[in-house]
Order: sequence, then structure tokens, then C-alpha cells
Amino acid sequence: MRTLRHPLAWLPPLAVGLAAAVAAELSVALLLYTTEGFLEALTVILVVELGALGLGLWSAPTSGGPGWEAMRRRWLLTLVAFTAAAGVAAGWDLAGGLASRPVLRGVGLASLAAFPLYAVGTLLGAMSAIRRDDPAPSPVGAPAILGAAAGAAMVGLLGARTPPITAYLGCVALLSGASLVHGRVLDRRTRTRTLAVRAAGSGRVRVVERIRGVRREKVLMDGGVVRGGCDEAGHPVRVWEEGAARLLAAEGEPVDLLVVGAGAAGVAALLAGPRALTVAEPDRDVADLVAEHLPELPGGPALPCDLLEGVLPEGTWGAAVMDASAWMDRAPVPRLPRRTLEAFASGLKSGGVLLVGGVGLDADDGRGLEALAAAASGAGFPRMEAWIREDGEAGGIVVLHRSGDRAPGGEPSPYASARGELPSAGLATSAPPAETPRGILRLPGWRRLRVEP
Repeated sequence: MRTLRHPLAWLPPLAVGLAAAVAAELSVALLLYTTEGFLEALTVILVVELGALGLGLWSAPTSGGPGWEAMRRRWLLTLVAFTAAAGVAAGWDLAGGLASRPVLRGVGLASLAAFPLYAVGTLLGAMSAIRRDDPAPSPVGAPAILGAAAGAAMVGLLGARTPPITAYLGCVALLSGASLVHGRVLDRRTRTRTLAVRAAGSGRVRVVERIRGVRREKVLMDGGVVRGGCDEAGHPVRVWEEGAARLLAAEGEPVDLLVVGAGAAGVAALLAGPRALTVAEPDRDVADLVAEHLPELPGGPALPCDLLEGVLPEGTWGAAVMDASAWMDRAPVPRLPRRTLEAFASGLKSGGVLLVGGVGLDADDGRGLEALAAAASGAGFPRMEAWIREDGEAGGIVVLHRSGDRAPGGEPSPYASARGELPSAGLATSAPPAETPRGILRLPGWRRLRVEP
């Protein structure tokens, strides 16, 4: 998953800094009501303000950043602090004589300066803690200082023409908007932690938990390659898996499904209706890692790890999905040998389909796709098409149609139908021309390519 910095990530700390400066300057203006004892009073106010801000910053976690709910509580605390300050400022204006009483001056100092600045400190400290754990960190300190300068200038320009309660309530409105923006910023950031690591045949394989806002995902990583994963509901994290499920959903009746690559079993979670699922993983260590740490993925009977070296049980599955990242050569278009394709053709029922997902069609010069089409044609897959993302997202899909889907009197392919529109697949309602192989005509977000062997 690519993590991008939100374009408004600088706005929340700037708004917080501006509000802090407004609170600090207004409290000085209200509390220093006389020139007598000016230096002593200013010293007390600055000590309280800076001390409150420092305590707030100190309360932030040292690593990891607060959780989603903890961050929300800090925003709420800050809003409550400035709302309370607005109420005290209103009373201060209505009964100016209250400032002459030491106890009430202490209450005013706590309400107008200490509480708001402490809340601001906790908020800025939490933002900084999140930044340390963010793969795409957003600035906090610089926008906060610039916001403080803007707040001080604003109070100086408005002067006595604007009642203090108006300024405090303006800060409440500003902070409310900034909290909404910060929620969007947190939605875009991703935190990761490694759950398990294992040395597999292809290298170092690990399961990583990714937290993005309120969404949690577990991802299987093989080096720098994503081998699959799912969210808490078992839905896959890779875009091509959703596309493969939509292609398979072209026919409403469930069929037996073979998935090669344990991390891609999430395709089955997107398909409606009960179906027999068989999962095959060439690397036993990867299979064990998935079984132990990704229980959310759909499971099924496991085939031997060397299945691609032999022959699959004849006529067993109506469809097969192969994860290209599970193939050992890791070429943009996997170089599947003819015996492997023949094994798939043997295992599929007449008119079945083989979907190869995660294919790097954007990085292929065309020769890899042509070579695969030629090998597939000689292995019992006379027709082939490719689907590529319109938005440039990596991971295309190659669909190989087993012979028999157009043979007179033969069993029709369960996925070679365009009889109507299915909401989940976005199929076209009109039938294709007679010379065009029947199948999905439109898949939202994807572009179809015909490939001739």
C-alpha cells in the first residue's frame, strides 16, 4: 500500500498553535489590568502558561502514538478548555471588578491560560508521537509556531474592538474544523507492526499488521512483494483480487474453485454462495505462516506443495486463480511452462477458466504476454484476454479459457456468459457480436485487452 501525505496535514497543528497564542495573549491582556506590579504579574502568567504547555507536551506518549480514540479525546479536551475559557472571559467582561480579588484572579489564570495551554500541549505532543511512527510524516512543530505567530498578530490587530469571548469562540470554531481535517489526515496514514517472520524457500517472509484509521489489515510480505492479506472481515487487500472475484461472479451458480497461492484465498471471500475451495501453496513455510497468523482468510483442503510439477486431478474445478507472486521467477508476466499449464487444463472442467492475478502488464514489453499466450494455446487454452487497471494500479489479470467453452454441444463455461447485468460485476446487458467470444464486456475500473497467440 502506498502511503501519501495528506495535502492539509499542516493545518491542524497550525490551528492549534494559533489558538494557543490567542489564549496566551488574551489572558495577559485581561489579567494585567494595572501597571502596579506589572513585572511580577507578567512573570507569574508566563510561568503558568509555559509550565502548562510543557506539562501537556510531556504527557504525550514517547513512541507508537496514541490510538484513534485517545487522539479524539485530546481534541475534545482542547475544545472543552477553550469553551470554558470563553465563558470565563464573558464573566470577566461583565464584572470587571472580579479581577481585583486574588482568588478569582487565580481562577481566571487557570481557566483563561493554564487549562487551554495544557490541552494544546497534550494535542501537539500526541501529533508529534504519531509523526515519529508515520512512514510519511507530516510537520507539526513548524506549522504550530507559525500558527502561534498568526494568532498573536490577529489579537494585536483586533485589539479592544473584539470582545475576548468572541476570540475564544472563534478558536473553538477553528479547532472544530481542524479536528475534522486531522481525522482525514489520520485516515491516510498507515502504521505497521510485524507479527511473525519466517525464512522460506523464496527468502524472508513475514506477516505485517497495517492500521490505517479504523481499518486493520494483515499482509503477507515476501521480501518487498505483497503475497496477499485481508482485513478483519477476510476481504483481500490487493485490488486485483477484487477484480478476479468480479470476473468469477459473472455466473451466479457457485463452482468448485482452486486457488494457487495461500495469500490469495481471500478471492473466495468475495464470492457469493457456498463453493468447494481448494488452496495450494508451493512453499510449505508460507502455508504454515498463513494458517497460523491469517485465520481470517478462507480455508480449504490443501494440495501437495509440488502440485505444479505433476498433474492435477482431472476435471475437478470449474475455475482456478493463480497468484503470480507465488511463482518463483517473479517476472512481470510469469513464464509458466507448458507442463504447468497442461496440469491446470487437466484439473479444470470443460470450459473452465484460469485467472492469473497480480501480473505486471504495465511493466511488460508485450513479449511476455505473447509467450504466455503461445504456451497456453498449445496446452489447451485457446483463448486468452488480459485486464489492466485504468488508474495505473499495479497488478493485472490474465484470463485463460480452457477449450470446450465454444464447442458445439459442449458444456458451456460457467464464466462465459453475458446474459444480463449483475450489480457486483457491472456487466453489459447487450450481447456481444457473434464473432466475439462471449464473456464479461465491461468491468468498472478495468480495461480489457484481447491477446492473440
